[in-house]
Amino acid sequence: FLTIIIGAIFYALSTIISNGLVIMNKNKEQLGIFIVSSLISTLISIILIKTYYLNGASVAYLMTMIIHFILSYLVFKVNLKEGSEVNENSN
Repeated sequence: FLTIIIGAIFYALSTIISNGLVIMNKNKEQLGIFIVSSLISTLISIILIKTYYLNGASVAYLMTMIIHFILSYLVFKVNLKEGSEVNENSN
């Protein structure tokens, strides 16, 4: 149960970052994040659910949300840095 709650926290954080990417108009980057997250999620789920059943599903969800958060954060950080460099160069 705790793994699902922690996964939901990472999901909420990813959603906040995702909204930032929408504001920056980084839709292609978001698509890439979702594709990579989905592929990794599928692989993790197949492995863990076959072995650990319901516990495997909850751990797979947690791992997927952590990976999604990390990817979102990295893309956001890179785009935020690029945006600040553009603003500095225009001054």
